[in-house]
Amino acid sequence: ADVPSYSDKMKDAIQYSLNQEEKLRRFLEDPMIPADNGFAERCIKPFTTARRNWLFSCSIEGAEAAAILFTLIETAKANQAHPYYYLKYLLETLPGQKVSKTNSFLDDCMPWSDAYRTYESDEKKAALRFFEDQCPPERPRTPRRKNRSA
Repeated sequence: ADVPSYSDKMKDAIQYSLNQEEKLRRFLEDPMIPADNGFAERCIKPFTTARRNWLFSCSIEGAEAAAILFTLIETAKANQAHPYYYLKYLLETLPGQKVSKTNSFLDDCMPWSDAYRTYESDEKKAALRFFEDQCPPERPRTPRRKNRSA
């Protein structure tokens, strides 16, 4: 019978897999360990995409502003906050604050704070009310019985 000939790289790969067998089978023993790293890849994808865009920042200040905005958006997403409402909340809340040594207002600026969660809920309800006022639901027409007497 023919004996397949493997390249040195293939032999090294097979030997590596055999040496790492215990670690490679670990996900079979613990259901909390994913079989692949797709979740991690999806988590870092926005960052890698943004990194490509940062190449076109015209200045250090512009790149820093983009990084800050990116961080705010990703923090909102990580805490199940809607990025649009979170940025709107920050832009409405922060200008009226006075900087002090304690900066206690910063606790309310976090996407997990009760103050923000209440704001987001109220904004979504207001948006729904606005939409309902602009587009009242159409009532379905009742089918009419045709006069069949002839």
